[in-house]
Amino acid sequence: MKQLALGIAALSLIFTACKKNDTPAGKEEWYLSQIIEDGDTSNLKYNTDNKLKEINGHGMNGNIPYFYTIQPVYESGKLTKVMESNSADPTPKASVSVLYLNDRVARVDHFGRTGGLQDWVLIYSDTVIYNAQGKVSELKSIHSTYTSIYRATWENDNVTKIDRYSIIPGQPEQLTVTTKLTYDNKTNMNKLFNDNLMWIQGPEELQKLSANNVLVEETFNGTALRERNTRTYTYNEWNQIAVEKTKNERVINGTTITDEYETKFVFAKK
Repeated sequence: MKQLALGIAALSLIFTACKKNDTPAGKEEWYLSQIIEDGDTSNLKYNTDNKLKEINGHGMNGNIPYFYTIQPVYESGKLTKVMESNSADPTPKASVSVLYLNDRVARVDHFGRTGGLQDWVLIYSDTVIYNAQGKVSELKSIHSTYTSIYRATWENDNVTKIDRYSIIPGQPEQLTVTTKLTYDNKTNMNKLFNDNLMWIQGPEELQKLSANNVLVEETFNGTALRERNTRTYTYNEWNQIAVEKTKNERVINGTTITDEYETKFVFAKK
């Protein structure tokens, strides 16, 4: 899977929509059925209660075909695990485990192989901290040799800045990266749905919790711009995002390298 995050998915993707000039009586139920990005196609399947059952995808890595599968696991209506498999490792394994406190995500554990080990092990854990308004204010990502802290600045219902701090044992925390974000005034697709699968898989991307869609994302080392992502969205007649275009600019040794990506979203009527 190249980048299924895209600020897009959640675990219940059935929603209502109406044409741009329709009255509410013209609403129909739709679901996101497919995501297509740079030759990578992801297909979404659902349970009878409209919760996401599986994402399976395929594509080509050069001349070599590959596939992957993502399967959410629910207990008492809550997402508790994410099972993954792929062409290199076709046996499903838990890549993510979610723990709750007072009905809120409190910790996310991430599993995989690391350091050439063949065993499936815990790689790192994310601890989630909330502010008085119930919004995520801090994420503490604990690895074996270091800890990263992501602190969010909220303006209304959008995360407009994320400061990343690095902590090495025996040393004070150090600000390493700052990400600044601007938004459109459209509803973030994450907000249309229930649980945030893509945020849970990568909790450090706190912007996925925002109310609106990211237009510009700039990453700085100190005051020096390191990377900029500029996004534009095209909507279909049902006010659904049909195409997301991303212009990626990276500064490497004083030279700016630019790439462009396009992601298509396919919807189907329920």
